[in-house]
Amino acid sequence: MISSKYNNNIISPVLPPKNMYTGPNIMNTRDIPIFIINLDDDIKRWDFMKHQLNYLKSLNYQRVSAADMRKPNMTEFYKDDRISLYTKFTIQKKHRCDHKQIDRTGAIGATLSHYKIWRKMIDENIPISIIMEDDMHLMSNFYNIIEKEIEKYNKEFDILNLGYLKNHYSEVDNSKFHFGTGCYVVTKEACEILCKHVFPIDTHVDAYLFLLNHFGYIKMIMSDKDIIYHGGAFESNISHGNLKCDKSSTNVVINDNNNNYHIITILLLLIVIIISIKLYLIHNMKL
Repeated sequence: MISSKYNNNIISPVLPPKNMYTGPNIMNTRDIPIFIINLDDDIKRWDFMKHQLNYLKSLNYQRVSAADMRKPNMTEFYKDDRISLYTKFTIQKKHRCDHKQIDRTGAIGATLSHYKIWRKMIDENIPISIIMEDDMHLMSNFYNIIEKEIEKYNKEFDILNLGYLKNHYSEVDNSKFHFGTGCYVVTKEACEILCKHVFPIDTHVDAYLFLLNHFGYIKMIMSDKDIIYHGGAFESNISHGNLKCDKSSTNVVINDNNNNYHIITILLLLIVIIISIKLYLIHNMKL
């Protein structure tokens, strides 16, 4: 459910019903290219984004065809050197031990889609852009806030993440946080680093950005302003399985049959205990 603070400013047609850019002077904020990642068959999402961007009088946005990895040819998938061996294994077994691991092919598609734009910015010498996923709810003051955010943080940045996080405006805490990639400003210099280290894919794209920031490859800034609201109108295109690990966190999957066996054993023991207590009480009453 969207909190009430979004209701007045959000313009979505569907409501659920090294640092700051240092190239040539920043143009009118509406001139900054916006790339929207969208699957070819997801027309509703594209219409959803177009409606909002047209309302905001966006001058320079374009759709980028997302890498569709929902139902890949798995024989070819397992031969793809862009994906790490361990990720192929977790996808094959459909399990993961923490949220940074990948257990569905859709997450590979997400990374490849972002990579496609990073590569485009390098090849076409695009100095700065805004990258969006296609389920963003944009605030009516979207451009004004972005302009103020860029001016406010007068140091350089590689990535300005526009995902909302209350009471947090700073360089991302290296040890605690990683955020979504629903909407972020990125420089060409950052894209060169992102493309250099992305393969083989072994984690989700947002975790990948977090790790690059954590080890000092890039500097990522997190905005605390209400610029966008992620999700709500559509279900995620990336499904995830349950986390399944043993207690020692050695990445060994618990066998479901054994797990069920232990549960049944415990239930039977409880039943035996209850029956024993009842028999004991009945015996005492007779005495």
